[in-house]
Amino acid sequence: MIHFGKKPADEVFLDKQGIVRAVYHGPQTAAMLESTVDRIMKIMIKLVAQDKPVKLLVDIRDLGGYDRPAMLVEMHARTILPFWKMALITTDALPEGEKVSRQITAMSGRRGEIRYFQREDDAIGWLSFMRDGRGAVKEEVQRIE
Repeated sequence: MIHFGKKPADEVFLDKQGIVRAVYHGPQTAAMLESTVDRIMKIMIKLVAQDKPVKLLVDIRDLGGYDRPAMLVEMHARTILPFWKMALITTDALPEGEKVSRQITAMSGRRGEIRYFQREDDAIGWLSFMRDGRGAVKEEVQRIE
């Protein structure tokens, strides 16, 4: 007998380094993404209220693609979420879901704030460095208490 389990939900949490993390699992629907974006936004609002940097790390290695309404939700999310930087972790293969994600990034108008990485440590490294108003690089070491 075959048991069909519940589709795994996307994960959202704030890590010890103060990075908002989201892990996408499987095919994305509009309802699923709206729930994920709502959870991300709640964390980001708290960071903004505490005057903390807002960095987002999204793991799309287990992404199964987007249905049409989900693409619109993702596009809207990339324009309204108050992140300073967003890093996406991908695979070396270029699955359809990642192709769509890259198109959404290109259309979002925030290409300078969003980058794709194949290694998590590279993504975290990029998120950890901020530029001050004069263009100098400084390491961000604030922690969320």
